[in-house]
Amino acid sequence: MQVNDVFLRELLPDHAASTVVVDIGANTGWFSLVAASLGYVVHAIDVQPLCIWHVLTSALENEYDKLIVPHIVGLASAPGSVTLSEELCKVRHLLTFNPDLIA
Repeated sequence: MQVNDVFLRELLPDHAASTVVVDIGANTGWFSLVAASLGYVVHAIDVQPLCIWHVLTSALENEYDKLIVPHIVGLASAPGSVTLSEELCKVRHLLTFNPDLIA
């Protein structure tokens, strides 16, 4: 079973009004867009500002900006630091999402 299948199985459309999705390590926001297309409020979290920029611009493009809340923050189980590659989140397109693809 693919990650997408498991994610979609857990996102029941009738629970969207009472459930919040947290997309940790959101990257370009694919899972955030899927959840928002089903009506869920999503907190998209990534440590990289460029990734969150992609999430935000894709949310605006798809008119999910009222459902997707971006956060630039790093999460870990212990204090520390990390060096990120500038190559991460370097995509040159917005994600245009078609909710009919998941129906």
